[in-house]
Amino acid sequence: MWAAAAASALAHLLAASGGDPILIPEHQVAEVFRPTLGRLVGTVPERTLVLAGPGLPEADGDFALIPEHPQTGEPWPVAPSLKPVPLAWDVWRHLAFHQTSKPVGRSVPVPPETLPALLPGHRFEPDGQIFLSVLARLSEVRQPQLRAIYERGRPYNYTFYVF
Repeated sequence: MWAAAAASALAHLLAASGGDPILIPEHQVAEVFRPTLGRLVGTVPERTLVLAGPGLPEADGDFALIPEHPQTGEPWPVAPSLKPVPLAWDVWRHLAFHQTSKPVGRSVPVPPETLPALLPGHRFEPDGQIFLSVLARLSEVRQPQLRAIYERGRPYNYTFYVF
């Protein structure tokens, strides 16, 4: 779920930025997105990605990583000055509040050493196939920078996109 949610958010973020580099000041968010963004668009950021949503103070940046409602899928509303980048609720909640869900039927948290390597806190890559699929459906993919990113990944579309 994490790799898929990150891939979708990454495609939306690149579409919103036009393929330009982005500054990510929040450590948790940077761990998820910075390695892949650095390889795709470079490392000289001009605009900023911030977390926004319920329970967080007003965000000041160019792009806002916002939660999608867990039941309706509706994105959290943001100020008109921010471009929204939707992210699955569970992933957003972890990044915003550093909380993970308890497994169903458990009354105590799972010790960190028992969690699989793909959970947050461990380095992973967004799912390449989902990234390309979402990017292909966005109208912004026609922009030259985004089209170049998409074309670089197309040969791997049916296997795995190597960022």
